[in-house]
Amino acid sequence: GLRQRLEEDPNLFRAGVMLLQSMVSSGRVEAGVHLLGLMRYYADDLERLKTVVEALGAFHCRQAVSTLVSEFYRIESSNQTRGYLNEVLKVLRRFPKALAEAPLLALAMDKKFSYRMRRKFEEMACQFRERDEWFRSVPGHQAGLPESGGSL
Repeated sequence: GLRQRLEEDPNLFRAGVMLLQSMVSSGRVEAGVHLLGLMRYYADDLERLKTVVEALGAFHCRQAVSTLVSEFYRIESSNQTRGYLNEVLKVLRRFPKALAEAPLLALAMDKKFSYRMRRKFEEMACQFRERDEWFRSVPGHQAGLPESGGSL
């Protein structure tokens, strides 16, 4: 049935995940919860995970941040996994400062990671501060507030 087709056809899978992303963007929290479940279900399939991670960028809640951050502990960095981990980092950049800055700073201080990775985490956390400074300079904007959308 449909499940088998989703397993076999990466384009159909991507379309389904993008539909869930669209639903999340429209405030449908249950679609975001489904995306979190797909992260566990496809834990060993980095290509499918990359698609799900991209969609999680629309689900601005602490559970999504926690799931994304946990990928750095779960997946060993190597030539084969670097692209996936870079995608996770890129998606974390889209989250509001209030949700993502502290977890990124915690990663930056964790000696489990190489100096280079800790530096990347620190640079990303600093980008939140720079983004806040820019928003403060724009009349009518409040820095660091979560964007509208699904949140728990």
